[in-house]
Amino acid sequence: MTVLHKIYRGAAASIRGGPHTPRSLQETLEQLPTEVLRDLARAHRIDRGRQADRALLIETIMALPDGDAILAEADRRRIEHRLSRLRPRQLREIGERHRVSLHGLKNKADLVEALAGAPDAAEILIEVEAAPPTDHLAAALLGRDSSFDFARVEELLVQARKRFQERRFEAALSAAQEASRIAERTTDQLRRASWSYAVLAAQGLLDPCDPADPEAVAARKLLERVREALVQGPPVDEQLLQGLVRASESAHAREAERVREHLAGTRDAIREAANLGASVALAEDAWNRGADFLDRGRLRAARESFQEASQNAEDARLLRIREVEDSVDSVSGHIELARNVGAETLEAEGLHAAARAAIAAGEHGQAGDLLRRAERLAMKGQQRQIERAIQLRAAQVEKAQAILNACEPVLKEAESYDLS
Repeated sequence: MTVLHKIYRGAAASIRGGPHTPRSLQETLEQLPTEVLRDLARAHRIDRGRQADRALLIETIMALPDGDAILAEADRRRIEHRLSRLRPRQLREIGERHRVSLHGLKNKADLVEALAGAPDAAEILIEVEAAPPTDHLAAALLGRDSSFDFARVEELLVQARKRFQERRFEAALSAAQEASRIAERTTDQLRRASWSYAVLAAQGLLDPCDPADPEAVAARKLLERVREALVQGPPVDEQLLQGLVRASESAHAREAERVREHLAGTRDAIREAANLGASVALAEDAWNRGADFLDRGRLRAARESFQEASQNAEDARLLRIREVEDSVDSVSGHIELARNVGAETLEAEGLHAAARAAIAAGEHGQAGDLLRRAERLAMKGQQRQIERAIQLRAAQVEKAQAILNACEPVLKEAESYDLS
């Protein structure tokens, strides 16, 4: 079972079947913690007496004019409330991840306002709501009057049963309502957290996928639908999440296969460059990094490394081709020099001609080998002629020295007769 299916299993267990209904102001208000509802009520000068009962408070807010504006304000207060429960360091980390400029902002309220007003605010909300259900984060997500403490729900139900048995019906009703409220909000928040994790995981699978891949495009559209459902209201469409799971995993698998094909293709390109005699050390290093990234499932980094390796191999191949083509004239010069000193150049000239033909046929690797052989033959011919010239010069010097040595007694005798 994949990680995404494990995430989904936790979400699906608490999602009721049925089609997703469009978000309404009532749905949005019901998701808000009581303290946020009261802040909204105070902002619109709603009578304090109506703020005591949550249901009455929601009903009163819904009766306000310009429902669209109230809905937008409720959304803004919702994300501000969740962000305000985080530490400034956490807010800055969120801003860095979502590329929201927080430079120069020192007050926590300013940080919250900047993040809540960011173009990526919906993504930020999904990330915050995907936080694990620890006690600290439960308070951060749900408010001070919320908790993931199931023991508290059980305790309230026990109290309700006892009060009922004691015929204290008002107290029993109060305990039962409180238990229902905590249970409902806890279940809803756990469900939202599960969906948030599923959305983030699917997004992580789709991030490295080719934007031009039709399957990835379809999966991203489905991801947007799920994200919109998550941001706008309690997601209830189980089939939608199942479709996202299948689509994102399928697109990711296709991308992984393409990256593996890229691995093999890049390896072949490196071998081709090496066969030409090119230096492929840089390409080999990049390819090895890509293979390591692929083993660790980091498809984007692997693809980028293989692209780098492929480019390095191509650069090395082209450089080697230029070197081979440029060496044609250089080798020709060596052959000409060998010919000028009287060396035998017939074999070197034949190799040189064969190399030119190989270049014309695109066989630069073979041409490079032929040119190296021709150059060695020409240089050896030059060396032999130079050695012969040195030997000839030495023989001539030796002969001249012998003549001088033979003349020396005659010269001395001439000196004795004063004939010099």
